[in-house]
Amino acid sequence: MKRIIASEAIKLKKSGTLRLVLIIPFVTLFIAFLMGGIQIFSVFSIYWWEAGFLFLLMSLLFLYDKKSEEQAGNFQNVKWKKLSWKIHLAKMLLIWLRGILASIVLIILLYLVAFVFQGIVVVDFMKVSVALIAILLAASWNLPFIYLIFKWINTYVLLAANTLICLIVAPFVAQTPVWFLLPYTYHYKVTESLLNIKPSGDLLTGKINFSIWEVLLPVGLSIVVTIGVSYLLKGVIEHDKK
Repeated sequence: MKRIIASEAIKLKKSGTLRLVLIIPFVTLFIAFLMGGIQIFSVFSIYWWEAGFLFLLMSLLFLYDKKSEEQAGNFQNVKWKKLSWKIHLAKMLLIWLRGILASIVLIILLYLVAFVFQGIVVVDFMKVSVALIAILLAASWNLPFIYLIFKWINTYVLLAANTLICLIVAPFVAQTPVWFLLPYTYHYKVTESLLNIKPSGDLLTGKINFSIWEVLLPVGLSIVVTIGVSYLLKGVIEHDKK
């Protein structure tokens, strides 16, 4: 498995994915400043990251991977009988790790802005760091999901729908009692619990008590969905090999 991960990592070296990891957090902060100004900059930065740019990043990283495999010979590199599933696992792991790297870049940029605008932009870096990792865990189900359904849906339609559902539909569902039925809401619930940011982007007022279960539940649901969708993906891959 280590050799497969190393092989996939080599493919990504000159793919331009690291530029995405650097650019998208910067764009997130820029949009947050345009939409909310400096007074609520930190809140809007996290909101826009969870509302659209994290899913956009994962979608674009998937697109880069798909294009590279097409150019390498119509996916012949991922159709090895015994290794196909492990190759897909390696691809998803590397995208997830780039999500962590992008989260670190976002934290560093937030720190720099908070340093420049001391007393105006206030960021609890420990809490935000934990929240960003929890958000990524709560969104992890999306990776096997897009690898599963891209064969039946136009790639660009899939990527647009993947981002827009998260941005437009999920915030409304996240504020209803049935939020757990839509995985796109899980990371919204994490942010609401850890940072008191509503799915609408507003700050939650009047909340005093924090319960760890409010974080563990959506993260746990995401892990369950990730395992379930990965199992389906594995089944599809093994079926295609026959």
